[in-house]
Amino acid sequence: MAYEWMIEQARQRIGPTPAGCQSLIWAWYQWQDQSRRKPDLRFGAHLPKGTAGVRLELEVDDAQVLLSDFELWHHVLSYTYLPASEADDEAFSAELEQRGLSVYTTRPLLDSVYHERIRQSWQRIFDLDWSDEYVARPRAQKSIQAVFWELHIEQVQHVQHFVAR
Repeated sequence: MAYEWMIEQARQRIGPTPAGCQSLIWAWYQWQDQSRRKPDLRFGAHLPKGTAGVRLELEVDDAQVLLSDFELWHHVLSYTYLPASEADDEAFSAELEQRGLSVYTTRPLLDSVYHERIRQSWQRIFDLDWSDEYVARPRAQKSIQAVFWELHIEQVQHVQHFVAR
């Protein structure tokens, strides 16, 4: 469900799926934070240890890319409400509990009103300037992922081969 939702968002925000495309391409815009934008190849979780890999540096037109907060993306992946604040989180949880609803037992929620509120809350992943002490880091501290439809060879700026640690 999460990946289909992101495809829907990409269609709305950067345009329809080009002919021949099977899915979105996922990349890092900002891997750890503003000072560590490229993935650190010494980091052990990119690929299984000993596996050969390639890191590409790309130049893709901004209009063709949809950026989102990687940490907040996990709300979409886990089908949970993305609150605007701690108070919003508590209020929404209380509403669900009052109605006997739980995203932990039923996904998606059968109540269309609450299902839609959850889906609408996910829009916050695209507001990279939004931060909240309880929910979201400031932009300079975010891990920011990018999705786009196509990659052309002329968009590849640098190729670096590595072996995963």
